[in-house]
Amino acid sequence: MDYHISELINLEQIQRWMERLLAIHGISLAILDPEAEILAWARRQDICMGFHRTYQASAERCRQSDLKVVQQLYDRPCMTYTCLNGVQGCAAPIQVEGHLLAAVFASQFFTGPPDEDYFRRQAREYGYDEDQYLQAVHQVPIISQEQVEFISEYVVELAAVLSAMAEDAVTRLDAVKMIKAQEERLSLVLEGSNLGFWDWNLGSGDLFLSPNWTQILGYAPEEVIHSIEDWKKLIHPEDQPRVMRILDAHLEGHNPAYETEYRVLAGDRTWKWIMARGKVVSRDESGQPLRAAGTLRDITARKEIEEAVRAERNFTSAVLDTAGDLIVVYDRQGRVVRFNRTCERVTGYKFAEVKSQYAWEVACAPEEAEKIQAFFRNLQRGQRLPEVSERFESCWLARNGRRHLINWTLSYLLDHRGAVSHVICTGTDVTRSRLMEERQRETTRELRSILENANAVIYALSFDGVFLFVSPTWTTLLGHQVVRVDGQPLTGFVYPADAAGYLDMLQRAQNTGRVPQNFEYRIRHRNGKWCWHAASGSLVTDKSGHPQYFVAVATDITEQKRAEKALKRSEERYRSLIMHIPGAVHRCQYDSNWTVDYISKFIEDIVG
Repeated sequence: MDYHISELINLEQIQRWMERLLAIHGISLAILDPEAEILAWARRQDICMGFHRTYQASAERCRQSDLKVVQQLYDRPCMTYTCLNGVQGCAAPIQVEGHLLAAVFASQFFTGPPDEDYFRRQAREYGYDEDQYLQAVHQVPIISQEQVEFISEYVVELAAVLSAMAEDAVTRLDAVKMIKAQEERLSLVLEGSNLGFWDWNLGSGDLFLSPNWTQILGYAPEEVIHSIEDWKKLIHPEDQPRVMRILDAHLEGHNPAYETEYRVLAGDRTWKWIMARGKVVSRDESGQPLRAAGTLRDITARKEIEEAVRAERNFTSAVLDTAGDLIVVYDRQGRVVRFNRTCERVTGYKFAEVKSQYAWEVACAPEEAEKIQAFFRNLQRGQRLPEVSERFESCWLARNGRRHLINWTLSYLLDHRGAVSHVICTGTDVTRSRLMEERQRETTRELRSILENANAVIYALSFDGVFLFVSPTWTTLLGHQVVRVDGQPLTGFVYPADAAGYLDMLQRAQNTGRVPQNFEYRIRHRNGKWCWHAASGSLVTDKSGHPQYFVAVATDITEQKRAEKALKRSEERYRSLIMHIPGAVHRCQYDSNWTVDYISKFIEDIVG
């Protein structure tokens, strides 16, 4: 038991109650916890207050007696006893769900004349004033056996009343604790899964959004949305008519719930995709909605993945259906007692069809049926199956034969004896996400294949000019091993005069976001020779559009440069030769206008 008796009943009130009872029947009453600590006490007899509980040695004997009685009450409804100091009493346990919380004591009486010799010896042993002690002994009431039985019955009934009060308090505190735990779990879910909560008062138009959701959207606290009209302004113009149409249909009662996906304007002025779910939680007598609530999920990342897969794989319909959690509840025998709408949608079975059927009969893959049966057999014996943990994955078979991989989380409801009464299974269909992961891996393999087999050099640079990545073609064209280039500055490879311009271009690109489409530079081959490369580049940015690094694709144009240089020398020799030939020489291009593109010096002198 997680509670102390002082948390469950008002001990001060019980103290006053017992004092009134003491005044009526004269029997001392007390409540002690399992450690024999006195929690409430109504005593009249001097033998206890003036002697036994006052002197250290006798007080220790009182504690030992009390502790022994409390320990014996774990399996007894009531007991009478004689304490180690010679006084009699009876006690009954205060219990909740089999847990001993405290005990009610009725004490300080004799069932016959006291043994004066015993108490004289005890007075001398403890150092009491013998005459005063014996006087206190004779003040202790002597009651009959019938009175003892009556007091015992009274103590049992009093303990039963206090047990009922404590049990009610435990139920109440457990409910509060469960609500608090659910609220904490909801808060963790919202914070850890890009989920937000909304609550809309249709009468006033006020809209509440959970703080973590405004943070997800990137709005400052002073920019918090307070009304539905504020929220409508954030919805993308193309999506707003559809969103409001779906919302209105639910508000009018045409749909049991509201669910849609749309874009909203974030604080950084970008568009975020969200999924909105909710329903009307309160209507007036005429059926008009008063209040609606639900959740919002940021699905931008998922939408980006869908778009990437659609572009890379040429899928025309790769938008994944977003489903809520599957929730199915089984009793201890494994029979279905709850089966939510998401389960119906995934499996194709209606709750009415599967109600009271066993877990291994409903959508269970054949290879997992025996393990599920064993789990519930052990559950009925009060055991757990080691192979089935609180989190696991299993396969569900839909009506159409399709397999769904479900990620399950188990929790248990306990009965009043602490045994499992129900198993609650909450699951997420991860079939599509696993497929997406595999497709992403395939795309990565294809990209690596392209990089390894491309004729051009592909490389990435930080904005301070350090190589972050180079493709294997670098080794083919320039002779350097890739591991010798990664992490090195470009100044170690690019011609010094060109390197300065390259670094300057990187800084401008980082600051302005603009990159020249084509640029040329010289780069050193492993054999020491300089090669000419022509490159085009682009910036890689984060989700917010901030540049992260620079990527370029370069081809070797050394031979082209040599040919251009040779052609230039040839033209210069030709021009020099013509200039020294006497007479008129000119050259025309053969087009519709017979355009003259060169004349000799002789003609130039004549015509000016």
